[in-house]
Order: sequence, then structure tokens, then C-alpha cells
Amino acid sequence: MSPIRETRRHRAAEQRLAQYLARHWQVTLDKTPRLRRYDYTARRDGQIVAVIELKIRNRHPGEFPDVFIDAAKWAGLTLSARDFNCRAIIVWYFARAGVAHYIDVQAIDTSTGEMRGRHDRGGSEQCLVYRVPLDTTTRINIGAL
Repeated sequence: MSPIRETRRHRAAEQRLAQYLARHWQVTLDKTPRLRRYDYTARRDGQIVAVIELKIRNRHPGEFPDVFIDAAKWAGLTLSARDFNCRAIIVWYFARAGVAHYIDVQAIDTSTGEMRGRHDRGGSEQCLVYRVPLDTTTRINIGAL
């Protein structure tokens, strides 16, 4: 299992993104405890309408045409959405551009599975991921958080 690499700065940026999305989508976002299947539940009129995973990227979306979702994260979001009878959404925020891209996980083509990971952290962190072309996502121009 990979070590958890989450900084105070990362958590603060995620919280600011969540606050923006709550206003944008007119929902209340409730943070889940650490290491859960997803980051937030979205409620409207007291009902859970979505489970949401947020990803903060310190890059520009034009650097790569695709993003990835870990297959285990996809499964966790999918199962949670089924349990709550709601949507499951993953959001990637690109800090350098001030834009976010999101997609309902059920729209992700899971035939794109491949083993990928990082090699710059003192070891291999390979896992099954699904490729998500950015042109299949919805873009939100947010600005700097």
C-alpha cells in the first residue's frame, strides 16, 4: 500500500475547491473521514445527490490530454453511489490554469484499464487505472483558489 501523501496546503486547496463547487452546484458538501472511498457527499434538500472525489493537480490541463482514475477509487465511488442511489463524480482541479474538469464515473470507459503509477517517490506505485480523456469531461473555469 502506498503511503498517504497529503499536505496541509493540499487539504486547504481541496477545501476551497469544495466550497466553490458547493456554491456552483447549489449543494451542501459534507467531508468524509480520511481514507474513505470518496471525499465528500453532496446533499440537496436533505437528500444525498452525489458522492464526490476531488483531485488537485499542480499543473495545466494542456500538459496532458488525459487524466486517470484508480480502478479501486472508481469501484468505491460506484458502489457508494449505488448504496445511496445517487451520482458519483470525480473532479480534477488544475491549479496552474484555475480550471476544473469533472465526470460522472459511470461515463468512464473501463475498457481503458492499464497499469500505471509513479516512479519518482522512491519505489513503484503501479496500480490499475482507467484513462479519462479531458475532452469527455465538463470544464468549469474557477480561477485561483
